[in-house]
Amino acid sequence: MSQTPEGATPKRRTKKVRSIYELNSQLPNLPAKNLKRVTSYVPPNAYNVLEDWAKKEDRTVSNLVSRIVSEAVDAYLAKKTTEDEPSSN
Repeated sequence: MSQTPEGATPKRRTKKVRSIYELNSQLPNLPAKNLKRVTSYVPPNAYNVLEDWAKKEDRTVSNLVSRIVSEAVDAYLAKKTTEDEPSSN
């Protein structure tokens, strides 16, 4: 077993979490019938911000929200994966 220098934090081995974006990028022409629909209601000021943001990125609000949700899910899964690992103490 390798030793770490005194005072150094040992590196944790983490499982690789496959990103939803990584999966989506492998299936760029995924038919809409294979996607799940989510309906959400947001305050008008939040929608206006999303609309401006989407225009700046030359995408639809729906596509932008889908990307934001995918990134949030990736972050959640990555955090959950590191929390689920047993500590090496």
